Amino acid sequence: MFLVKVGRIYRKLDNTDDISEIVAPEIDPENSIEFNPELRLETEDWFYIEIDDEHMSMIKEYEDKFLNTAGLNDVNEAEFSKIDLIFRKVDNDGLVFQKITQSKRMVDKSILKWLPNLGKPERTIIDNGIELKSEVDAYFDGNDKLYFKNFRTIHSLFKGIDDFYRIASQAEVDEFKEF
Repeated sequence: MFLVKVGRIYRKLDNTDDISEIVAPEIDPENSIEFNPELRLETEDWFYIEIDDEHMSMIKEYEDKFLNTAGLNDVNEAEFSKIDLIFRKVDNDGLVFQKITQSKRMVDKSILKWLPNLGKPERTIIDNGIELKSEVDAYFDGNDKLYFKNFRTIHSLFKGIDDFYRIASQAEVDEFKEF
């Protein structure tokens, strides 16, 4: 089941069993690096931060929504165009997140798609849609690590995550002072 955030409200996104784009990424020690705001990632790499007890509430905010999904309403048409975030629970109590920005919204877009059964292209108009990327913006592993590619993309999703940016930056200042 997928849940969405619309402003400060959480909703269910019905009929989403076949969305294969929003899945847990394959992360191992070779492609994960502790967050450092000065580093640039390679395409296949992920930053991570270890979430301590003080900051676990930023994850619990999303985890807790899955405890009682019956209490959540389905997203309606008016809310659909205002979705800020799509997220879901994955194996090992993990969570995956895809932030929805204006660039992912498709309103009155005309696309050509190939129809293999007809052997020709067809024009399709999307009145109100959301483009789903094949890579998520953040992944919580169910233990204590939050993985991401771009801090600027996720900082609005997690209350208190800016502390980790300050911690990383302060460590660099302290290291510079030692010289």
